[in-house]
Amino acid sequence: MMHRFFVEPELIARMNSGLLALEGAIAHQVANVLRLRVGDEITLLDNAGSEYLVWLERVERKLVVVQMVETKAVEGEPQTQITLYQSLLKGEKWDFVLQKCTEVGVSRIVPVVSERCVARPAGGRQHRHLRIIQEAAEQSQRGLLPLLGDTLTFAAACEQAVASHDLALILWEGEPVADLGHALRQQYGSVALFVGPEGGYSAQEVTLAHQYGIIPATLGPRILRAETAGLVAAAITLYSFGDMQK
Repeated sequence: MMHRFFVEPELIARMNSGLLALEGAIAHQVANVLRLRVGDEITLLDNAGSEYLVWLERVERKLVVVQMVETKAVEGEPQTQITLYQSLLKGEKWDFVLQKCTEVGVSRIVPVVSERCVARPAGGRQHRHLRIIQEAAEQSQRGLLPLLGDTLTFAAACEQAVASHDLALILWEGEPVADLGHALRQQYGSVALFVGPEGGYSAQEVTLAHQYGIIPATLGPRILRAETAGLVAAAITLYSFGDMQK
């Protein structure tokens, strides 16, 4: 599998006669971690819809020079835009959500403060979270980086979701709710998925969401952990709409 790296579009613009110098973290990864050699090929992505096949012309410890081979539009991005409104989770659980939901094809992840949240907003950890998303996107052959939204209150998240998505669902184990497959029986271009914290949503929150027009749905008779529910729901949604097929 060819190694892929997201770079700033401004870096691509500095290409001169098909040559581009890479420094910093990418050069270190190519030269010292992956130990790639002159003549090897990698793919650069500008996170704006294009990818660039390049081969390594010069490899040093802190500098890699590449030669352009081919440019094309990115492939493999889902047609369905999924936003995961995930209530805050503690430590590694949040990292897991960022990584795995990026891999499966979620387009945007929005942290939400809900009633039973134990975790607090990340504060100075956003750079680390963005790095987790980027590394997961590169590994999983994504063509675009999922967006990491600002932390919202539950009510603000509900308002945003219904205003900007064709369908909004809140996962809840209570009764009566439809199963997720039934809720996805019609094709939608954009879907918002709400997933609660470790203690789940309160009945009052589900009632509030329903008042906004968000539909309660269940993943079935088994109760999933907060960090896996969004991943499963996103995968089911993308599969239902044909976005898991080559």
